[in-house]
Amino acid sequence: MTFIGEATVLGTSLEVATSEGTWHITIRRADGRSDARFTAFNAKPVSGEAVSTFIPNWRTLVWRRIEDSMFSRGKSQAEAPNYQIAVAGTRDSLLSHEAVMGEFEQFMATSG
Repeated sequence: MTFIGEATVLGTSLEVATSEGTWHITIRRADGRSDARFTAFNAKPVSGEAVSTFIPNWRTLVWRRIEDSMFSRGKSQAEAPNYQIAVAGTRDSLLSHEAVMGEFEQFMATSG
């Protein structure tokens, strides 16, 4: 499975999505400011190793489950020291919260 990065204009967030479009990771700075490093991943393949440069403590994050909405399913959020992270299925995905988190953990553990 390929994961492609998309940096927002001004580099305020980085979204890493599966090529299949079933789930994605969104990373933002906790202070809301831009992060120039996000733009290096725009329209490029992104590995779990690259994501871990923003959230090196990904294994110990405390996740908060977010109810499904018209925009996403299976969403969970966490805060790292300098970043806010959201992991979610797309609105058309049938993945549960547990399945999305399992995909995230597998991506982070096996990429590199």
